Amino acid sequence: MGDNMLYFINSDNSLQNFNLESSNDNKNYLLSRYFSWKGNMQGDWLTKEVTSNIIGIGSQNPLIAYILSNVKDFNSENPDSILKWKKSYQRQIEFIRWLQSSEGAIVGVAQYSSNNDIPDKASYFYNLVFSKNSKEENNNLFSTQCFVFESLAELYYITKDRDVEIIINKWLNWVLSVFHLTSDGLFKIPNKLSFEGQPKSWIPTNSIEKHRNDKLNVIVEDYNNSIGVAASLSKILLLMGKKTNNEDYLTIGRDILEKIEVTSKDDQGYSVSETFYQYRQFNKKLPIPEDFKGLYGRSSKINDKSTFISIRSYYKKDKDWKKINDFLNKGTPVPTFKYHRFWEQCEILSAQGLYSQYYTKHYPKPKCCKPYVCEAAMKMGYRCCNTCEIKFIDENIKYGYENGEWCGIPDECYEPTILCKHATRFGFPCCDTCELQYIDDFGNWGFENDNWCGISPNMCDPFYTEKNTKCQKVEGYECCKECKVVTEEDNIKWGYENENWCVIPYSC
Repeated sequence: MGDNMLYFINSDNSLQNFNLESSNDNKNYLLSRYFSWKGNMQGDWLTKEVTSNIIGIGSQNPLIAYILSNVKDFNSENPDSILKWKKSYQRQIEFIRWLQSSEGAIVGVAQYSSNNDIPDKASYFYNLVFSKNSKEENNNLFSTQCFVFESLAELYYITKDRDVEIIINKWLNWVLSVFHLTSDGLFKIPNKLSFEGQPKSWIPTNSIEKHRNDKLNVIVEDYNNSIGVAASLSKILLLMGKKTNNEDYLTIGRDILEKIEVTSKDDQGYSVSETFYQYRQFNKKLPIPEDFKGLYGRSSKINDKSTFISIRSYYKKDKDWKKINDFLNKGTPVPTFKYHRFWEQCEILSAQGLYSQYYTKHYPKPKCCKPYVCEAAMKMGYRCCNTCEIKFIDENIKYGYENGEWCGIPDECYEPTILCKHATRFGFPCCDTCELQYIDDFGNWGFENDNWCGISPNMCDPFYTEKNTKCQKVEGYECCKECKVVTEEDNIKWGYENENWCVIPYSC
């Protein structure tokens, strides 16, 4: 199979002749999206090979190239094949780095430079040229990024390749600046991406670290809450957290899985409500040649008047078909359904398996100070645990088990570090105050010292500021604003402010 896959790394011209032994100089050593043969509708034998003219990251898998060239059990009997996969391994890593934006995302694709419409100031990667045609390879979707970087994270876990580490770290820094865990128990994850500019032409003698694309920038066009993509991101964070001992990666990777488990699990698996405007395409006419007649699966007739739904009449037997039919024919609102996609179930369960394999006995330490705060569990009459090991989750409340009794997991255990990364990623500082001047998709902004600055949730979001000032409840007394302890009685620390006694906050 590895030998057969070498057809994917032939150049466009050599593939037309289907010549596996074509000159190595004529190969780009990157995987194209597909190759195939084609024939005519009269049933004549296949006469010509077809391959994609577009090369993107979605088709690359340096982990496979590494295994086929370095793991003995997977080596070809042909030594030349092993050498080609070694070359492909390095070329794929270079290619991903070539398309890495200044922020860290991978954008754009490459095409063969034989086209006549190549711009004068084009950016080159060996015999390929940079292209903005991202649709064929789905490079404009964040999901593609995750699937490729999962392979890179697995590769790094095995090899600890320094070049791979540089690429992944830059990508994760960008991801954690645009990925948000939200207060409603879910998350906002990037969906469609666009970009401005183009990369620098690749210099083969340069190192991975030296190549930087200062004039290639990514833009997050919109967000969604795809649980499958989030699970894929979780696997990347868990792999890198384990290999680099990065507890922030571990914490966020685990938080993603917990949020999916709590908010998206039902009797059939995992799903979220989705609204698709694409249902309007059901009545769209299909591009069938005039006068052609044939049969589709399940004996549906195909002709030049066929539509998407006409050849899928079994859809109309679904119990919810009326909702779509009313949308198509009566103008009712776009239907909303919960889809249980097989690939999403696989991503979630494999992420859970990865977490179980690597982190079953690994728990972070509480980030704050005793006595710990576990507000939801305390309201139910439980004390707070002294560790972060979760034994049970009920109604979104996390419980541990210590000294023969149940206890609430401290709130501090599972709160990822909050910074004003939405500002620092663009070179702006964090604000010293909370005066709001502007809001965009990245976050809240202030203006201080003649410069824009990012407003930090740590300082200004009531959810966090109120938590940092909470104290033990004593009837008739408020929490202190400062941490100066005047006296201590019955394990309660007291302060004195504005001629009134007050209780010292836990955070002190």
